[in-house]
Amino acid sequence: MVDISDCQVTCMAIHDDILGIGSRSGALVICQFTDAWNLTQIISKHTAAIQCVAFKPDQNLLATGSDDKSIILWEMKQGDQFEFLQEIKDHQSYVLSLAFHPTYAAFLSGGLDNKMILFSLDSKGRWIKYQELNKDNPITVIQFLKDNWRFYIGTSVGTIILNEIEQQQQ
Repeated sequence: MVDISDCQVTCMAIHDDILGIGSRSGALVICQFTDAWNLTQIISKHTAAIQCVAFKPDQNLLATGSDDKSIILWEMKQGDQFEFLQEIKDHQSYVLSLAFHPTYAAFLSGGLDNKMILFSLDSKGRWIKYQELNKDNPITVIQFLKDNWRFYIGTSVGTIILNEIEQQQQ
C-alpha cells in the first residue's frame, strides 16, 4: 500500500519499480518500490487534473496528459528523480489518453477534442506532432499492440476500434 492521502488519484502507470500517479490537483506523484512502495517525489507542473500517465518502455521517460490541454514529458535523472523535459499543447481540450509505441520513438495521445495525435522525435530530440487523426468521439484509452503499428482505441461512447498507422516512423 502507498499512503498518499493528500492526493486524489485519477490515474497511474507502472514501469519496473517506479509508479507514476496522476492527481486531481495536477500533481504527479512518483513512488519507488524497494521493500515496499515509497513516495519519492511530488511534481506540480500541470494546472488541472492529470487524466493519463504513460511510461516509455525502453527509456526513463514518462508522459502525463491533463485537463489543462497539455502533455508533459518527464525524464528520470540520477537518483530516480523525474525532471521536466517538454510541454506539448496540440490538443484543444482535455488530454484523456497516452500510449508510447513499444519499440519506436513515438507516442499517441487522445483527447476530448476527438483528436488522436501521433508524436515522434525530431532531429534535435524534441517531441513533435507527426500526424493528426480526427475521430467521431473522444478517445479515452489507447493501447499499442506489441512490435507493430496497430493499436486499439476506446471511445467515450463505448466502442473499441482497432487502428493502424499507415506511415511508420523509425
